[in-house]
Amino acid sequence: MRDLQHNVRLANADLTGVNLSGVNLQGLDLNHTILCQADLTGTQLSKANLRGANLSQAILNWASLDYAILQDADLCDAQLNKANLDRAILVGANLSDAQLCGTNLSKGDLERVNLSRANLSQANLSWTNLNSANLSGTNLNWANLSWADLDSTNLEEAYTRMTNITGVRLPLGIFLVRKHFRRSSTITEGQTAKTV
Repeated sequence: MRDLQHNVRLANADLTGVNLSGVNLQGLDLNHTILCQADLTGTQLSKANLRGANLSQAILNWASLDYAILQDADLCDAQLNKANLDRAILVGANLSDAQLCGTNLSKGDLERVNLSRANLSQANLSWTNLNSANLSGTNLNWANLSWADLDSTNLEEAYTRMTNITGVRLPLGIFLVRKHFRRSSTITEGQTAKTV
């Protein structure tokens, strides 16, 4: 893996279309950096500050973004397949139409995130905060949502075949009806979803 010197200033830079695949950018300040259509395949971005960055249509497959700050970042149409975003902060980020197949988002903060029409099949979202997130039209087939917080989350027309929802926190009174679940359940105040 190639290292980029940590004294390099990349905050607010325009790096549209750049190839940084396999580069070590761990802990760098990439605040408001423009990385549209950039190739960041397998890049090490752990603990990087990508607050407000534009990563639309970027390729981040197999990238390490654990503990990264992506608050208010634009990742629409980005490819993040098999990426690691464990404990990442994505509050208010836009991931509409993004590809996140098999991605690890466990224990992340995704409050108010836009994941509309995103592909999260086989993704790990266990213990993730998805409060007030937009998951409309999202593919959650085979995803792990165990113990996630889905309070005030928009799940309209989301695909949930074989989705693990053990212990998930849902809005008061929501009624779960899924073709592929064995039974359905109504969540009342103070409850979490049980095996459904």
